[in-house]
Amino acid sequence: MENIIDAVFGEMTYNHGWVNRKKIQFWGEVIDFKIKVVTYEENIVLESQREDYQYFMHNLDRLSNETLIEVEKYIEDNKDEIYPYLPNNIKYDVKELVKPITILFDEENVFGILCDCLWDEHGIGIQILPNIEVGTQDMLL
Repeated sequence: MENIIDAVFGEMTYNHGWVNRKKIQFWGEVIDFKIKVVTYEENIVLESQREDYQYFMHNLDRLSNETLIEVEKYIEDNKDEIYPYLPNNIKYDVKELVKPITILFDEENVFGILCDCLWDEHGIGIQILPNIEVGTQDMLL
């Protein structure tokens, strides 16, 4: 596999885009995120992707709080579709239901977080730019 050392992202390995891992304090927990930079042509990291990553890291506390609130709202707004798929003994705590796993930076100046969740094998997505929105992972993929 091909590796690069990017000035902003650090050491990355190419696997259908540039990938590395980073432990980040998010939602009150340390999460070992996969950081993925989507590339389609020439396998290069774009300056806009670097800027989005720097924006994310610089605004981490605020984005952590805002995304947690938005995911809680999403669960509450969709509880009739979500709750039937949850185990009977589960706490209805967003951190028990949703696990952020990948921060995805695409080439269109949109980025967000892919999450596993207990009610859908495909997970959910949290779009961060251009605005915070929660929905299916399709919004980011």
